[in-house]
Amino acid sequence: MSIALAGFSAQAQEVSKDSIKVLKQEKEDLATSKRLNDNKLKLADLENTVKQKNEDVSSSARDAETAAANNEESAQKLNNNSQDKKLAKKARKDAKKAEKAGKTSRNAVSDLDDLQKDILELKKKIAADEAKLGITPPVAVQ
Repeated sequence: MSIALAGFSAQAQEVSKDSIKVLKQEKEDLATSKRLNDNKLKLADLENTVKQKNEDVSSSARDAETAAANNEESAQKLNNNSQDKKLAKKARKDAKKAEKAGKTSRNAVSDLDDLQKDILELKKKIAADEAKLGITPPVAVQ
């Protein structure tokens, strides 16, 4: 009788190991699924901000062009009358405005580039998680 119980005990232990392995796999799949869902939400938020970032780039580029034109005009006027203190002050202010507008424009372009890189990285992570869960085959994201 004790031999039969020992055999039954060993068999139950094997089932327990299998069941633990299955539970661990399910836990990992749930974590991957949660991460996938979180990444998809982040991606949606980032993609929704692309339009605003594009508008920011266009707006800042226009502002920089306007500031540069004003600076050029002030510099030309100052060149014609180099002793005028008011013109010198205006030219100096316009040069500072042009410099700030140029910096703002470069920052807007950089922000848009960073946003596009973030979107690409999230798409790669989503594709990897989907492949891991067997949702879709892995697709090379460029």
